[in-house]
Amino acid sequence: SISDQNTSNSNFCISPASLYMSLAVACEGANGETREEILDALGITYEQLAQFTKYYYAACNTEYTYVDDFGTEHISAHAELATSIWLNSTLTYKNSGVSELSKIYNCDVFSIPYSDGTADKIISQYVKYKTHEVITSGVDFGKDTPFAILSLFHLKEIWNEFGTNLSVSLENYDFKNTDGSTAEKQLLKSTYVGGVAQRTTLYTTFYIETEHGYKLHFMIPNARYTLDRVFTPTNIQRMLSISDYKFIDDTNKKINYTRVLFPHFDASYNGDVSKILKEDFEITALFDNEKCDFSNLLYEKAYCDNFIHKAVMRVDAKGIEGTYIDLAQSTHKPPQLPDYEKVYHDLILDRAFGFVLTDPNGIILYTGEVNSLK
Repeated sequence: SISDQNTSNSNFCISPASLYMSLAVACEGANGETREEILDALGITYEQLAQFTKYYYAACNTEYTYVDDFGTEHISAHAELATSIWLNSTLTYKNSGVSELSKIYNCDVFSIPYSDGTADKIISQYVKYKTHEVITSGVDFGKDTPFAILSLFHLKEIWNEFGTNLSVSLENYDFKNTDGSTAEKQLLKSTYVGGVAQRTTLYTTFYIETEHGYKLHFMIPNARYTLDRVFTPTNIQRMLSISDYKFIDDTNKKINYTRVLFPHFDASYNGDVSKILKEDFEITALFDNEKCDFSNLLYEKAYCDNFIHKAVMRVDAKGIEGTYIDLAQSTHKPPQLPDYEKVYHDLILDRAFGFVLTDPNGIILYTGEVNSLK
C-alpha cells in the first residue's frame, strides 16, 4: 500500500520491525477486542508476543567493538532500540500496566504535561537524541493528547572490520530510473560472497553482507518487467526464503562467488499509516473512540488518532545508517572445499531495484525501493 502511494517515483523505505514494536507496546496496554485485533494482525499469541519482544529488544541493542594495534577498544558500529510511552500528566494510569510495559518490553513510561507545549519540546529532543540527530524534525501534539507511543531505532553498520570504504567502479553506468530517465553513475563494488545470483522469471536476486552479519538483499526486475510488478510481499518472502545460492556446483565442479555493483542511495518515508493498519491488517478498534480499550494501562477512555511512521536509510561506501520512529566471537573450523574451479560473478544494479535489510537473526529491519538517482 505504501508503494502504491509513491506516485512521485522517489526512493522510499519502511521498517516492519518498527511497526511491530509499536503495536506490541499498544497491545500490552490494550484489552479485549483491541488486543485481539493487534494479535491477529501480527499472527501471534500474547504469550509469543511477550517472549519474542524481550528477545528482540536484547538482540537490537548491541555495540560492536574492535581493538586497535595499541590495545585500545573502539566502537565501530551499533544498533539501538528504545520504546517509550508518554502519558498526559492529567491521566491516572495503572501501576500494574506500567510495570508490565517496563518488565516485558523494556518500555520507558513518562508522565508529562501536554497542555502548555512541554510534551512537544521534550519528546522532540528525545527523538533527536535517540536517533543520533538523523531525525530532527519536531513533533506537534494537541493539548488534550492522552498519550503517545514511540518506537525508536538507530543502526550504524560498516562493511568491514575497520570501516574502510568500498571501492568504486572506474567506469560509469547508465542507471535507468523508474520514469525511464537515466543517470550516469559510478557504482560501489561489494566484496565477494559465496554463491551466484538467483534468477526467476520475474526478477534476479542476491545479497551483500556487512561486517556484523546484516544482509542487504537486492531484487532487480528482469527485462520487460517493472519494479512495481515484481517487488511484492510474496516475492520478498520467496527471496528471503532462498537458502541455497549454489555456492558449490558439484555438477559443473565450480565454486561460485558473486559481488554486487550497486549505487549509494538514500531512502525515506514519513506518513500516517493508520489507514493501512485499518484496511490491510484489520486493526480498527485501536482507532475507534467507542471501541478502543486501553484498560490494562489507563482508567480513562482513550484511543489512537493516527499512527505516524518515519524511516530514514542511507547506504554508501562506508556502510549502512538507518533510523526509524513510530509515533503511537565464537570460532569455527571452516569447511573443506572441494578442488573445483573458482568462478567470480558480478550482479550489476543498473536500474530501479528493491531492497530488504535483515539483521543477523533474519528479522526484516527495512524494506524499500530505489526508483531514481539524481
